[in-house]
Amino acid sequence: MPIRAGENGGRTLPHRNIVRQLQAVGTWSGKVASFPVPASPSPVYRTAVLVQAGKGGPIVAAARL
Repeated sequence: MPIRAGENGGRTLPHRNIVRQLQAVGTWSGKVASFPVPASPSPVYRTAVLVQAGKGGPIVAAARL
């Protein structure tokens, strides 16, 4: 995708694993838990799950479904 402005203006950069939507599915307390994960809106999109420490905190675990 060609970049039109900014520090990469005029360059073409490959994009992979673009985030199209973030959706909270629950709050983890540190104990065993299960949360429903919504289906992907399109079969061409993949789903990833991120476990984050607090709101805006570091990602402590991640998985691609």
